[in-house]
Amino acid sequence: MMRFSNQLYICADKSNKPKTMRKPLLFVAVAMMAIATVSCKKDRTCACSSAALDELTGTKNEMKYEIKDTKKKAEDKCNEYQTEGRNAEDGIEDWTCTLK
Repeated sequence: MMRFSNQLYICADKSNKPKTMRKPLLFVAVAMMAIATVSCKKDRTCACSSAALDELTGTKNEMKYEIKDTKKKAEDKCNEYQTEGRNAEDGIEDWTCTLK
């Protein structure tokens, strides 16, 4: 046992340095970085199209929506675009949207 500025430290080794919390702090730092990168908001594209509309017009018709959000929320928004396209007044039955 040693005393440094009125604090008591118990050292397992023979050096006169107190033990630090490097390993737990490193673990917490790595865990925080992993959590931060998992649910990032990124720029994603929701592409909607209809084979029937393409056939009717003779050209490739595709609507693209830019969504900046997490993957799950972007998928939900893309599904909403698909539902809106099918349920609109002049809705297209085979209107499909996919997240890219």
